Amino acid sequence: MKEAFGNTAITTIVITFMAILILILASSSSYSKASKVRNRIIEMIENNQGYGSDCKACVNPWDTFRDDVEKELANYGYRINTQNNKCGECPKGMSEESCRNSGAKLIDNFTKYQYCVYEFHTVKGVYYGVETYMYFDIPVVENIKFAIYGETKTLYDLSEF
Repeated sequence: MKEAFGNTAITTIVITFMAILILILASSSSYSKASKVRNRIIEMIENNQGYGSDCKACVNPWDTFRDDVEKELANYGYRINTQNNKCGECPKGMSEESCRNSGAKLIDNFTKYQYCVYEFHTVKGVYYGVETYMYFDIPVVENIKFAIYGETKTLYDLSEF
């Protein structure tokens, strides 16, 4: 009888360990993809010296930049926004009071892929915040997502010099 109980306990421990290992691998993969996407969007904004600033003659200068970003996200295999989730007026984790004080402004809300770009004005210049998401699809539970947030360097306006 001792061996039967021992085998059951060991099997339970092995199954629990395997489940934890699978969760860790799945979360690290999802975090890696969301982090790559966030860093690529930040890199594109910094190289462009702002979000949508390359098309001054366009009716909506963000359209051409948004198209470029969406092409990049398709290459990364980032998840398409199927539930029409919209971004909040402030980044997740930032209180509404600090959001108002920082002058945060949501730039892009209607995208094919779900990412959020916020613009912050300071005395020194403008910087942007980018929010992407980690997704976990669990059959019984509704889709779970966690926000990953990053900011660009301060972009100085050197047009006067």
